[in-house]
Amino acid sequence: MKILTVDDAPDMLLSIRVSIQKLGHDVDTANDGLEAWNMLEKKDYDVVVSDWNMPYISGLELVKKIREVDFEHYTYIILCTGNDAQGDLVKAIDGGADDYVSKYSGHDQLRVHLQSAQRIVDLERKLLKVSG
Repeated sequence: MKILTVDDAPDMLLSIRVSIQKLGHDVDTANDGLEAWNMLEKKDYDVVVSDWNMPYISGLELVKKIREVDFEHYTYIILCTGNDAQGDLVKAIDGGADDYVSKYSGHDQLRVHLQSAQRIVDLERKLLKVSG
């Protein structure tokens, strides 16, 4: 899959990028929500893995912007946060995210969430092939 990872913490961005690359996916990175949005306007991504708290455009604002645009393909969004506030999961899903994960949950958790994303991406491709 083509994945865009967004985080304003360079160490976290590198860690997530390496984990995703080890799973065999193509990964681009953005340092904040505004940079991510600019990249999304120029290139299709299957999945966006985004931090919640970032300068310029927050992860939740980025989710809402993505959902407002009619991209050629569905973009599966995993919102990540270091916060553990009650209700964040509900806010993320209500805001348009497909999934929500703690930033510190580790490689295996990220792998599981990306497997779910892969199923959705594959299903869309299959449906487009059948209807096309």
